[in-house]
Amino acid sequence: MSVKYDLYKTPRPQLASDGGYHVRVKHIGTVTTDQLAERIEHDTSLTAGDVRNVLASLSHYFVACLSRGERIHLEGVGYFSLAAEAPAVVSPREMRAEHVRVRGIHYQPDKPLMRDLRTATEFERARYKSHSESLTDEEVRVRLRAYFADHAYLRRADFELLCGFTRATAIRRLNALLAEGFLRHEGGRQASIYLLAQQPPTP
Repeated sequence: MSVKYDLYKTPRPQLASDGGYHVRVKHIGTVTTDQLAERIEHDTSLTAGDVRNVLASLSHYFVACLSRGERIHLEGVGYFSLAAEAPAVVSPREMRAEHVRVRGIHYQPDKPLMRDLRTATEFERARYKSHSESLTDEEVRVRLRAYFADHAYLRRADFELLCGFTRATAIRRLNALLAEGFLRHEGGRQASIYLLAQQPPTP
């Protein structure tokens, strides 16, 4: 099964080495502890209860070890270490221990895991967009004027493709265009079409 990805516009493209868009994985769900325990039970001699107990203990020891400044290495998985942060200061003398706090956990995967992951993973462009392009109202109007120069009417699906919008965003932006009088609506719920407000009604 391929991993789905989508393209997102980079907020500051001048900092991107490869242009104005970047790739993000489109996650399809989360594997829970119970599901993971059941899968491990199926493949090993451990019971699901054993696996859950080990994972609970692992969480406890992660806190105990990382809070002492120790790194943790799970063979075949990788290294885990504490990440800290603090407000910016002008001089080191201004920094106090109470200013420092936990930011997160660094993870460095083992090389064999990364090698196997790269071998096992295939990517495929997501068919349905999970995000919308960031277009201003005027940019949307410009695209619509160009579209209506060659088309008699617009459907919601056409609008999604034209502007790179998801279904929900397309509906919201179409309603706004109707409210301001830029577009007008014809047809029923199952066959809705949109026209420029200055166009004559369709026969």
